[in-house]
Amino acid sequence: MIYKKLNKILDSLTALEYLVLLNISNNFDEDILNDTKYIETLESLRLKDYISLNNKLTLKGKDFLEELDKSEPLNKESGDVFEKLHSNLQQKMIKLTKQKQVYLQGKYPFLGNSRDLKLRLQKVIKKYNLTDFEKIEKVLTLYVEKCYANRFEMVSTVDYYILKGEFSKLVTDYENYDDMKSPVKKDTTINL
Repeated sequence: MIYKKLNKILDSLTALEYLVLLNISNNFDEDILNDTKYIETLESLRLKDYISLNNKLTLKGKDFLEELDKSEPLNKESGDVFEKLHSNLQQKMIKLTKQKQVYLQGKYPFLGNSRDLKLRLQKVIKKYNLTDFEKIEKVLTLYVEKCYANRFEMVSTVDYYILKGEFSKLVTDYENYDDMKSPVKKDTTINL
């Protein structure tokens, strides 16, 4: 099955272009951008409209990588875990708001796509040595509930909650998880 994915990549890009594109999408692009050996590769990716002039992924680049993720993940287990987490968060949103998506300030999606969620979580998990994925899922679910309780006012998107720059509110809440409680209150009145 990896053969099909490799063919799909090589139909559009060289192997080096794909690796550079993947590197840029994971925000590990500093060395590549500063190394003169990659000037031609970066220029080729710009000409093919996979990256912009400021070396960020274009919509075409993001779509290409998302399509590859859907086709056949190289690491099925971790791909499925992140997809499942995204799906669970989406189901929580539907349960609370009756919608798959809420837009903050009318334009910023509260819950990003599964690829961005996966990339940010992988970065945070690696950087902060988080080991309990179930706890991560619970913390994210509590965050969605908290934002719902606050009517999605004065809150960050899930992506920024996970990682914004070098700061992660998720990690803070992960470490303080035992103190957290669900902000969505259930009706516990007894009718006599």
